[in-house]
Amino acid sequence: MRRLAHLMVDLVIGVLLVLLFIQVVVHPIRGEFKPLTRAEPIVRMVLQEAANEPFAGMVAVAGVAYDRMSDRRWPSSKWGVIYEFAQFTGMGIVLRRYSQSQITRARLAVVTAEMGTRPCGLVLWYHTTDVAPSWRERLVLKCQLGVHIFYGDLDNH
Repeated sequence: MRRLAHLMVDLVIGVLLVLLFIQVVVHPIRGEFKPLTRAEPIVRMVLQEAANEPFAGMVAVAGVAYDRMSDRRWPSSKWGVIYEFAQFTGMGIVLRRYSQSQITRARLAVVTAEMGTRPCGLVLWYHTTDVAPSWRERLVLKCQLGVHIFYGDLDNH
């Protein structure tokens, strides 16, 4: 049953990706690429955290930011959530260089998450497979996408 649900999510994300690519990339730009700026904090966070992850993983990472903005335990603005102390890797460092395709993919992932797509459902926490934070023991594991493991509240699964 879970596998079928994941396949359906992948299908929906694929269709959205095509539609968003046409809407976001093909129509407005037509040859002119807009470089990444500091005015796109969630796109930057997705790149810093998950630039080389599967698209669904990028959407899930962006979804954490949007879900946190809707949760009273975090700031309600994207800037407040993204730049909260010790929450997202590398957000306080100089902007890294990314390819046009990486930036475009991250922008599509952010728009997909902003539209409400959540590959793992409502999640407020994640970490990569190379760490094992103690806080994960108080949460419900929702899914793993690429090297990211996503968690939800015990009372909200």
